[in-house]
Amino acid sequence: MLNRFAQDTRRMVVVGVVTVLSAGALSAAATATAGLASQQATASAVAPAATPEAQPRRKSRRVLELTEEGKVLDGARVKGTIVVKADRVKIKNSRVRGSIVVRADGVKIKNTTVTSRGRQGIRVSRYTAGTRIRNSTVACTARRTNGIAPGNYVARRVRVNGCKRAFVFSRKNPAKVRKSRINGKPYSNGVKSLLPLSPPTSPPTPTPTPTVTPTVPVYEGWPTPESTGPRQAATHTTGNLSSSEAGQVISGVTVNGRLTVQHDNVTVSDVTINGTGTYMLHITDKADGSCPIGVRVEYTEINGANAAESDIPIYMDCGGVFDHGYVHNVGRTSRLTDNGTVSNSYVFSNRTGGSGAHRGAVGTNGGSNNQIINNVLMCEGTGCSAAIPMYGDFAPINGMLVQHNLMATTGGYCAYGGSVSSKPYPDGSNVRFIDNHFSTRFFDTCGRYGTVASFDNGVRGNAWSGNVWHESGHAVGAP
Repeated sequence: MLNRFAQDTRRMVVVGVVTVLSAGALSAAATATAGLASQQATASAVAPAATPEAQPRRKSRRVLELTEEGKVLDGARVKGTIVVKADRVKIKNSRVRGSIVVRADGVKIKNTTVTSRGRQGIRVSRYTAGTRIRNSTVACTARRTNGIAPGNYVARRVRVNGCKRAFVFSRKNPAKVRKSRINGKPYSNGVKSLLPLSPPTSPPTPTPTPTVTPTVPVYEGWPTPESTGPRQAATHTTGNLSSSEAGQVISGVTVNGRLTVQHDNVTVSDVTINGTGTYMLHITDKADGSCPIGVRVEYTEINGANAAESDIPIYMDCGGVFDHGYVHNVGRTSRLTDNGTVSNSYVFSNRTGGSGAHRGAVGTNGGSNNQIINNVLMCEGTGCSAAIPMYGDFAPINGMLVQHNLMATTGGYCAYGGSVSSKPYPDGSNVRFIDNHFSTRFFDTCGRYGTVASFDNGVRGNAWSGNVWHESGHAVGAP
């Protein structure tokens, strides 16, 4: 009966929610499948039977769940999302108009074409291993769509066409890409510039080592540790915590681990996150692969003292608002992708170590429609690149508003402006530095070599206006 079910799967276009069950429930599933098959109008489409009990076709996103270990999906034609939830599943000789989401180990995708306009064509969970994609094609039909992301996969002879970012990976989530193509051009990875937040080569001119004050600095009239973070004590404590439904309010809790938000209109307030690993606050895709909307995190503290210095405090894989937050005892940059805002917050990246990781306060590796407004942003110690590093690693930087922030760093510059010539996407656009304060806390030039580097003022919508030295109030000229 299992073979018969697989044969049926090869002939049909999936338009409803289908769950491939484990062996324990296979006989019941087979009976239901046989009953449904008798009602089919054609072999090429699944449609409701013409009976009074038939339900109208649903317009919600269609999902095919693969939950049987070792399942082989061969020759399928699927419209919607395939979610792999069991180990050692194989998808081959198939066509998917939607996306594939991998949430299990040892998954193989071969001779398959994915055409997508969602967030990613193929999404491989960060917590899986052994995903292999061979002789396949990912075609993106929307500007926001990535090809394969965010890492933990091997791709060989894979063609990615028309995607915002083709092969997404990082140091934490590596990938091996061999004999593949991006928009028809040969590609194999191993290029350092595709790794996240790797800064350009700094000027070689030596300068004195800055004097670092160990206390947490406070600036009058700006966000402080006292004016940010929880306004009231937590009522309970938990481990890793994830949102569970749209419209949820998460408040008055201490999270020892990671807080994950993946539902629409979730509000997080008066929460302390004692991070124990990377992505201490993670705003990420919903179950259907789309980004949640209306996410707001406010009056929240992120303390990375129990995590490694190389762990990332905030990762907005999807957009959201982080407001009146207090981020400290961390060593890495909090990262924005698209439609993210960090405002009225105090972010102090002050931990160093032997990881060799490049450091900052708040930044991006590429994306659009982001805002950094009215914050105190500092990166102190060995390994700092900038208070605000903006590098076009995975996508062009388009639409970044940097307004009324106080910046200081021991890094090369207080900010990189999104047009780093050594990056795959070197031409930042609509990047605006407005009414910011550059501090001389560590250097008279804010950063070791100056205020802002790799910023193309006056072209592509880039703008510089009203920026001053914090200590004197004197104007800072465009770099």
